[in-house]
Amino acid sequence: MSKVAKPHLLMRLCALRGDRIAMVFQEPMTALNPLHPIGCQIG
Repeated sequence: MSKVAKPHLLMRLCALRGDRIAMVFQEPMTALNPLHPIGCQIG
């Protein structure tokens, strides 16, 4: 795949941004720890 994005891919990305994709901010002290199983951290 080339490093230059294709116009139809850019149009699809623009259609997603702001509508279906959002940024989720996390506090560093409450973020999930990758060293522990997620079930133990959430449940």
